[in-house]
Amino acid sequence: MARTKSYTDVEGRQSLSQQLVAKRMTALSVDPKPGQWDEQTREYTQKTTPDGVPQWIIQTLFTPIDGDDGHKPEVVGVTVPAKSKPEIHEGMDIQFVNFGAWVYVQRDRESRRITMVGRSFTADGFRQAGER
Repeated sequence: MARTKSYTDVEGRQSLSQQLVAKRMTALSVDPKPGQWDEQTREYTQKTTPDGVPQWIIQTLFTPIDGDDGHKPEVVGVTVPAKSKPEIHEGMDIQFVNFGAWVYVQRDRESRRITMVGRSFTADGFRQAGER
């Protein structure tokens, strides 16, 4: 299904090194990424990739890099595709594979002025210490 962009302009995905944005990211939990609302089931369907692979949000504790006084630790979700629910080691550092950010702006419907700049993080996969 095509994405509707009524008043949101998607600016695009930027690949970047995880170490440029965070000193560390600690795995907290995994949840299905919500997709469309299903009136029949009264639940959100799980969002998938164009190839039909389910998407998951790995919640992480984001610790800013040293010297970054503009940010504080916060919980940040990273979207990862996987056929089944990813198994994480909660409380352990996580290293994402092909980490990147989607940057987008939201505009007022009438004036077209920018009302918000947002970002979301994505990755193709992840690794944690102790994995083979």
